[in-house]
Amino acid sequence: MQRVGIIDDDDRVRLSVKLLLEVSGLEVETFASAEEFLGCQDCFSRFACLIVDFRLSGGLNGLELVRTLREQQVLIPTVISSGFTSESDEAAFVAAGVAAVLNKPVVPKQLVKIIKEVIALGSDAQGSPCSKTS
Repeated sequence: MQRVGIIDDDDRVRLSVKLLLEVSGLEVETFASAEEFLGCQDCFSRFACLIVDFRLSGGLNGLELVRTLREQQVLIPTVISSGFTSESDEAAFVAAGVAAVLNKPVVPKQLVKIIKEVIALGSDAQGSPCSKTS
């Protein structure tokens, strides 16, 4: 079974996305912050894909988390979710190797489809052009 990591500071979002993905046959682990996820370094290899909220409150935001992982040579295919992104944000996502950007609110079927596609691409998703879905 493929494991997906969800990093989002909103408890309701984490739970609803977790339940949706589990019903779709995926194994899911959730984290409330980038720092909590980074504290799990020994578990990085368990993940086939990450879904990261762009605007995490507190410490690192989603893009900073992706950049930190890349600096550590952790190449987990990553999907950024955001309520709003600018053109400069999207350019930064591409440069960081983000596999896809999902605009909130996310359509459940679309989320599952994108996650399964990203997992199927595996590490090939890294460095490829970022796809944006609205």
